[in-house]
Amino acid sequence: MALPVVARCLGCRPTNPLLWATYVVQQIDLYIHLRFGRYRGSSSPVPTISVATECTLLRAYAASALIDGSISPRRAFLFGAATDIVDGALARFSRGETAFGARLDGLYDGYFLLAAARTARRRGGLNRCAEALIWLRFLTVLLVAAVALLMMRPLTVSSTWPGKIASGLQAATLYEALGPEGRAPRRRQCLAMSLGTLLAVSGQAARLWPLKDRW
Repeated sequence: MALPVVARCLGCRPTNPLLWATYVVQQIDLYIHLRFGRYRGSSSPVPTISVATECTLLRAYAASALIDGSISPRRAFLFGAATDIVDGALARFSRGETAFGARLDGLYDGYFLLAAARTARRRGGLNRCAEALIWLRFLTVLLVAAVALLMMRPLTVSSTWPGKIASGLQAATLYEALGPEGRAPRRRQCLAMSLGTLLAVSGQAARLWPLKDRW
């Protein structure tokens, strides 16, 4: 991967230390966890990283660029959002979905959106309530997963349609907040983040506890 080229695309210096730290951490993580990446429904290991997973890895650089003060935060945000759309399409098209790729996708989604929220608030475009609400989304999903593990529920990492809608709604709010126009109305930001958090959490809860198990 040509990291200096990616840095330029994200509005950062090629020598940006946070981008290089991200690269080092990713390589260590891939070295340790690559053996756990398996095609869904198959017991055969995947010896290499798929193109879809490579695309997912790029999202971490967009998040790091936002945190480290990219001179083009909206461009960095669009770069990260594009990887979220493209990696899923590539995985479905190539039939190369892996458990490892799914875990990375969920992890980097959270990192990317939280980094964007932090950057937008620091620039004065996002209010504290809206930032707290998007943090609540990911913390609550982690809590739901922890409860499921304690109750011995089968736990798999996968996206849900409510979660996709939530990410789209919150991403649109963050993109607006990263712009130079100034802060959007507080009530509208909080409403969008509240609705997104509710959708994401309800989607995960419904996946773990279907209605047929409740009645």
